[in-house]
Parts: sequence; structure tokens; C-alpha cells
Amino acid sequence: MNKWILGARPRTLPAAVAPVLVAIALVGSDFNWFRAVLALKVAVWLQIGVNFANDYSDGIKGTDADRVGPIRLVASGIASAASVKYAAFASFAIASIAGTWLAFLTSPLLILIGVISIAAAWGYTGGKNPYGYRGLGEVSVFLFFGVIATMGTYYAQTQELTLLSFIVSIPMGALSCAILSINNLRDRPKDQLAGKLTVAVRIGDRKARQMYVALLVLAHVAAIATLIPTALLTLLALPMSFTISKQVLSGITGKELIPVLGKTGKLQMVFAILFAIGLGINKNMTRLIPLILVFGLTIYALIDCARTDESQIKNLPKWGWLLLIIILGPQALAIGPVAYLVAGRNKPKRGKGPKRRIIPPDDDPDFLRKL
Repeated sequence: MNKWILGARPRTLPAAVAPVLVAIALVGSDFNWFRAVLALKVAVWLQIGVNFANDYSDGIKGTDADRVGPIRLVASGIASAASVKYAAFASFAIASIAGTWLAFLTSPLLILIGVISIAAAWGYTGGKNPYGYRGLGEVSVFLFFGVIATMGTYYAQTQELTLLSFIVSIPMGALSCAILSINNLRDRPKDQLAGKLTVAVRIGDRKARQMYVALLVLAHVAAIATLIPTALLTLLALPMSFTISKQVLSGITGKELIPVLGKTGKLQMVFAILFAIGLGINKNMTRLIPLILVFGLTIYALIDCARTDESQIKNLPKWGWLLLIIILGPQALAIGPVAYLVAGRNKPKRGKGPKRRIIPPDDDPDFLRKL
């Protein structure tokens, strides 16, 4: 199971959890618990599905060979391409079940949105013409992990869409884009050689760094644009945004950007907690603020517990495993075995297919705990 936790990339959970948390706070104290849980399951399992799909597609294309960042399952040979592909399918299936249930409780329109979301998740790096290789990754992330995730959760609760729910979605989309942006900035030299024309490759190093800072600025400005006085709590995250921006603008490259990726994920979670508390106070749901804090800080702690190297994941505390199962659901325990069995226990065979050299991560696998 350890390698499947590695492939699921727990550090990316803020991109899935933050929009749901903020949307629920916007609804107020009348929100429906069961629908909220279903929306969270959809978001989290779509995120995990995207991660497995990206691992599979980039792995078979050779894009992840000699990568600077954390190790990947297919490229490193830790898991076969087929098993990772079926892990992606299993994740999408869990998201689909939760999404269909949510649609039956609210509107069939959510089924269409779910189908489009899964197609977009697979098409990011999969298929013959992946849009992630054409510089459209940031646009997709902003839409699906910002606008659609936030407004979709809000709609599932209220059956209506408002201008305020759109404005609230902008910081979530901007911060999710920032995570992808710093990832692409780190991988820019290798992506350029591989023909992966991300935004960072297209606009160059200097402008890519400026775009990252602009995304953080957009998040803060959009929160203020809600014209909700308590939303100004997000300004408490401004020093964190300033410090990270200063690091990126300093010109650090390669593995030096890996800690920045972790810090950006933490920034998104801190920002979401503050934003949700501000919106909650405005909606007179102060009794739920402790729950927002506990849930948000739990995700923050799980980011700290995540490891790059499989052997390090074994050291995840027992409470960490328990929280992962609670958040992801018992289905999480089945992902690895299902992928393993469906793929026929096949492992990469010597002498067949492209040769992949097992490359140990050249970054510090314990960097997140040091942040």
C-alpha cells in the first residue's frame, strides 16, 4: 500500500479540500452534512485520479525520466504502467459513485459536469494530444479546482449559483494554479527538452516567476473583492505569500524549488482556513469554526507527514494513517490491491519496451518536515 500513497501524492490534497471547505462556509450553518461529505469525496478522488493518470501518461511517454522532483511510480519502475493506470480508473470510479449519488440528491447536471471533469483529468497528459503539453494546464486547474469545485459544492448545497460564489472560487483557483505553476517552473528545462510546452516553457523563466507571484496577489485581491469585512482575515496569510514570492523571484531553480512547492500547498490550506473562518463568521456559523480549524489543520499536518521516498512513507504515524482513511474513506484501502490484481501483477520486463533507469530522488525526501 505504501507505494500507492506515494503515487496518490497526499501533498496535493489542499487543491481538492480547500474549495469544498470554503464553499461550505459560504453556505452557512444550514449546509447539509451528507452532501458536503459527498462533494469532498468527489474532489479528493478526482485529485488522486489526476495524479495517478499523470504518473501513468508521463511515465509511458518518458517525460518523467531523469526528473528533478519527487519520484514517480511508472518512471522509476516502482509499479507497472498498467497497475498505475487501473489505480487512476479506480479513483475516478469512486469519484463517479459519490458524484452520481450527489446528483440524485440535487441535479442531474452534476453528472455532466462530472463526466467533463474526468475527461479533463485524463486528457491533461493522457491521449494522443494532451492539452497539458500545449500550455493549457493552468487554465484547466483554475476551472476545475477553482471555479467548478467551489461553485459546484455551493450549488449542491443551495441549488443556485451566485456572483459571490464565483468571486470566492477565484482565490481557490489561483492558488491551485500557483501549485502547478511552481511545479512547471521547476521542470521547465526538462519539459522543454521533452517537447512539453507548458506555460513556463512558452513564456520563459522570468515571466513564469512573475506569473506565480501574480497568482498569489490575485488570491488576496479576490478575497477582498467579496466586500465581506471578515474576509480580511486572509491578510494574515500575506507574510507567508510575501516570503514565498521573494524566494521564487530570487531565481532559485531545480530542486531548490521543491520546498517552495510544499510551502505553496501549505499556503493554500492556511488561506482556505482563514477564508472559511471569515465567511463562517459572516454567516453566523461560529459554532462550526472549531471544526473548520481541526479539519484544515489535519490536512496541513498530513502534508507535513507526506514523504517523497517509499521507505519514508512507512514512518507515517498511526494517527496519520487513520486520518487518511477517514478523509479518503475505506475505499482507499482497496486502490492498491485492485490495481495490482486487475493489472495481472505484471511488472516491467527486462528487455521489453523502453528502458527505464531507476533513479533515486535527488531531492531531500524529508524536506516537508523541515519547512
